[in-house]
Amino acid sequence: MSQQASDPGESLQCDSSHPRPGADPYQIYARLQKKSSNRRTPGTLILTRYSSVCEAFTNRDLSSEAIPQSLRGLGAKWGLALPDRFAGLLKAALIFSDEQGHGRLRRLLGGAVSPPAIRELRPQIVNRIAQRLDAASHLETIDVIRDISEPLWSEVFGDWLGLPDGDRDHLARNGRRARFMLDLGGMTRDDFIGVFEAVDQLYEFFLHAYRQRDRTVEASLLSRLSEAHAGEAGLDEDQIAFTCIELLVGGNETTQALIGNLLNALLAHPDQLELVRNDRSLLAAAIEETVRFESPLPMVRRVALRDTVITGEPVRQGETVLLCVAAANRDPIQFDEPDRFDIQRKGQRHVGFGYGFHACVGSMFARLQAEVALDLMLRRFPHLERAEPAPAWQKRRLTGRALERLPIRVCRPHVE
Repeated sequence: MSQQASDPGESLQCDSSHPRPGADPYQIYARLQKKSSNRRTPGTLILTRYSSVCEAFTNRDLSSEAIPQSLRGLGAKWGLALPDRFAGLLKAALIFSDEQGHGRLRRLLGGAVSPPAIRELRPQIVNRIAQRLDAASHLETIDVIRDISEPLWSEVFGDWLGLPDGDRDHLARNGRRARFMLDLGGMTRDDFIGVFEAVDQLYEFFLHAYRQRDRTVEASLLSRLSEAHAGEAGLDEDQIAFTCIELLVGGNETTQALIGNLLNALLAHPDQLELVRNDRSLLAAAIEETVRFESPLPMVRRVALRDTVITGEPVRQGETVLLCVAAANRDPIQFDEPDRFDIQRKGQRHVGFGYGFHACVGSMFARLQAEVALDLMLRRFPHLERAEPAPAWQKRRLTGRALERLPIRVCRPHVE
């Protein structure tokens, strides 16, 4: 059964996924779980249990239309109509589509973003991270966010598209501006306008890149998207440009958050860091435990397309459902000692990158880049330690969990 919120402030805190932007949300999640399986505020059902969140992820009566709805609402509030091109992105994007449209897009994109295709990016990722570490080789302190994770995906994505190095700044700059369409909590009116401008520039950029692509490079993303373009039921050029925007923005958000959260969790638990240093086969396990323990996307919104029921709780058409992913990943019913960071945890699947039909496509990119980044850093530096006593969480992210900065002191091997 759900419990009507008696403390509106507490419910709003859960709604934004943090007690205060950037602070630790887990005490609030635990308190909500103790009080009730589900929790209600006017027009909203809040889910914090693992079983409830999994059920909601697979409920076809719930739609990913919640973010586009919120964007249209913000536009109305600020007297701004959504430009046609931006509206087209909201309609075409995989993350905002449901049922048949979502399944069709996944099938068409399958070859382009399949696990084998992603694994082919490893040499480019190794090269880009090595370059980043080389550039910081003279420093005693490295900021993992500024020096590695923040610029990484736009560089790798540019490699995947087969673009010249000079285009990376354009991708990074507009990718950062466009990210607000995925995290509305800290958005200002200027940010809102900036999203439109960034999407417009990226659309023109990707459309030109697609039309001018090198057709002899079969492994490039653009070549693979051209295969999805072939045939009457394939992707049109608009959808290809929109897909590139979605992969750039979504891949950057998950990559930056996961690399930072991974290093932060390991530095806070030196025994776990030593386990990975001594046994690289634990790299993948460390990444999965990080996603569970410090979910990059702690909150997912859905809207009910029609009247439905979730874990026995009626939900009316048009109501919002908040899936507290971070709370579900620390549900004591599902996970033993959920507040303990344990990279050797066995047999318990997290929902940090979604579940079922809407599992996050960008997670594959983020996992691979996080694995390579940690491996190369451990190879180069025999000792890593924090340069600041407490983590600096981003304060403008309300539906994401990522660090603003992560300065670490590095100890290099002594050379005789």
